[in-house]
Amino acid sequence: MTQLEAGESQRLNQALEAAVRATRGGGVNGWNGGNIDLDQLEDVARERIREALRERVAETARDRLSEVAKERAREVLRQRLTQEVRNALIEGQAGNGSFDFERASARLSERLSDPLHDRVVDGIRERVGEAIRERLHAVIREAIADGPIGQQLGKDEAEQIGTRLRERLEPEIRERIVAVARERLRETIRERIGQAARERLREAITAGAQSGGADSERVVSLVRDRLQEAIEERLAEGLRERLRDVVREGMEDTARERLREGLRAALSERMAGVRSQRQQAAGPMVEQLRERVTERVRERLADGLRERLESALKQRIEESLRERTAGAIRAALAEQNALGGGMDAESMAETIRLHLVDELRANLNGGIRERIHEHLRERLGDAIREAMLQGLAERQSAGTPPGVH
Repeated sequence: MTQLEAGESQRLNQALEAAVRATRGGGVNGWNGGNIDLDQLEDVARERIREALRERVAETARDRLSEVAKERAREVLRQRLTQEVRNALIEGQAGNGSFDFERASARLSERLSDPLHDRVVDGIRERVGEAIRERLHAVIREAIADGPIGQQLGKDEAEQIGTRLRERLEPEIRERIVAVARERLRETIRERIGQAARERLREAITAGAQSGGADSERVVSLVRDRLQEAIEERLAEGLRERLRDVVREGMEDTARERLREGLRAALSERMAGVRSQRQQAAGPMVEQLRERVTERVRERLADGLRERLESALKQRIEESLRERTAGAIRAALAEQNALGGGMDAESMAETIRLHLVDELRANLNGGIRERIHEHLRERLGDAIREAMLQGLAERQSAGTPPGVH
């Protein structure tokens, strides 16, 4: 334990004991008027919660997010697969009149993987809170109320501490799961699409040609139907397997980085409210510090944010266009050549737009998130510390000890 943590633990123990003596005149719920080993209570509660997160919350969340991922994948395939099958068939033609199935499969995987990844991650972001909330609330309540904290403080106090802890952890778990999903799922999606295409494209084209005859659009439609079933099946299997690791990693990262801090803060907040007079006495100080923190954070975060975001957007736009524009134009030209009848600027523009829009959106969103994360990491902590130092110094110079009217 660091010196800062030891000092915080000592102050919290003193506050708890004073609150008990003032309100009850002696021991409460097994405290017996002695020193509370707060570190031991925290350690036991933390291990109980970590185990429950890993074994109970993660499995439930994985199952629900797998269904979300399957739904979003089906939406993208329904919207994009016909066009991408057409493009893959055109680009799979070899110069000697033969057909390169491997190249067509690779093109199909490349074109679909990014929009599928983006839509699946968006779905996880929208639904992860719902996926974890109910079970998270239950396991934290049980771990706190049925453990040493509940035995020492009583069920009612433990329930409120559990509620405060859940409110602190839930946003952290949500954000971490989304971040891990964004990082881990892209390769899984690309591999599973490529696997399905390599296994089924030849068979699908053969069956489509036999049933569709000389009607190229009917052939494309038949190939799409056969491929969609195979891709959906492969994606569902791969995403379910990968989401188990994603959810567990998100839970464990949050538990490792935030659980101790969140548990201590929840205990501190709850125990600070045992004596209503103490809360009222702290009112002017809270208001003064709130004003200082708000003012300082506003100033520090606003400074330089616009320039940082503009730089990120320009960089990401340049990257996306450099990597994707030539391929989008080639695909548009190939489509026009296959259709015959000259070059249609409107049709070419729409094809190019479809190839660029998902990549640009994903890259811009990623750039904005990264720069805002950097900005907050660099400035938020310093701004709060400066505000606290200024506010406390003002109270001391006015002759008012912290926490006193």
